[in-house]
Amino acid sequence: MDSLLAWLRARGADCIPHSGGTLYGHLTRTCLHVVRWGASAHVVRGALFHSVYGTRSFRHRLLSHEERPIVRSLIGGDAEQLVFLFSTLDRKKIFSEGNKVPPVCRPERVLRELAIIELANLADQVASPQPPTSVHANTSTRVLLAHIQFLYGASRTDAAASDVSWQR
Repeated sequence: MDSLLAWLRARGADCIPHSGGTLYGHLTRTCLHVVRWGASAHVVRGALFHSVYGTRSFRHRLLSHEERPIVRSLIGGDAEQLVFLFSTLDRKKIFSEGNKVPPVCRPERVLRELAIIELANLADQVASPQPPTSVHANTSTRVLLAHIQFLYGASRTDAAASDVSWQR
């Protein structure tokens, strides 16, 4: 993992603003959430690189899609697939339509792994040093709850809604 962290720094991830800090900080914190949640190794590596290609809301690209073979050689094919999908899919739409698994996310395991990375991504952004606007916080809360419902079913969503606390 140290070599991947050094590689991201060498590419300039620690100089790109993101979530009130740097892209490097955001990537590492997102990865730490996924590690704490006990995700498999390829999901952890995917989380570490999750927005290096940019996303619909984070337009700065550390790497272009043409560099996918380089990323694949660094983190592995399954992890790179998650990174690519994270950068190209409309995640909010996909997770709000939980019953409709897009063909690119089959088997469904891929969509669940994306949901784990997205939960970690949102958890880091909600807790960022740059406080979210109330609109952003409300949207993030709804999206987080939709992800929890997608991953665990409706019964967990009600419990999560009553237990959510946004601590800094």
